Amino acid sequence: QQCPSMASYRVLLADLLVQRAKAYRRASQYAQAEADIEQALQHHPDAVDALVLRGAIAMDQAQVERAIDVYQQVLQRHPDMLHVRCALATAFYLTRRYA
Repeated sequence: QQCPSMASYRVLLADLLVQRAKAYRRASQYAQAEADIEQALQHHPDAVDALVLRGAIAMDQAQVERAIDVYQQVLQRHPDMLHVRCALATAFYLTRRYA
């Protein structure tokens, strides 16, 4: 039986941290959620779910400009993520930045 590589361990750990951050968000414990997101990104810098969650938390806290920055960062790497495009459109709408 093979031992998982350190890289796959880091991806798994990042995923677990993101899942816990989602639970913290549901409980409105945003500081704890942000801490887990930061840790997840340290372990796996390409953890796009962590960035998407960071944007959602920014929206929850009415930090719309921050959410826009995060969503744009995600879309630079993954332009095909429709749900992120929708979230970005909502953020632009809230800031009255129309196309």
